Amino acid sequence: MVLQRKRTENNGLLKITGRDVAEASYNLLFDDGLWSSNGTGLSDAAEQAQRPHLGSTMQSPLALVNSRTTTTAADVSDLSGIEPATAGRYLRRLADEYGLITRAGRGCYVPN
Repeated sequence: MVLQRKRTENNGLLKITGRDVAEASYNLLFDDGLWSSNGTGLSDAAEQAQRPHLGSTMQSPLALVNSRTTTTAADVSDLSGIEPATAGRYLRRLADEYGLITRAGRGCYVPN
């Protein structure tokens, strides 16, 4: 078992692997000196561990794409105040690396 967390954060990821156990990952929360599952139970914690962890700068373009039918980097730049080149990079990363949005055409993205 390995518990990973970033410095000064209360959330951690418990990874379990071994020869005689099923591999699993659980999202845990450190509160008042105790680690507990982040959610209603271990199944919730395991589901949360499988989701990508996006920072606040990536969550804004994702929310914008999910709230519209089509979105471009210029839309993200205008509505979120992010530089156009950075907005394009975020959209490509959300589509290609995370699979959270779909590329509908050149520079055009739609929700999944």
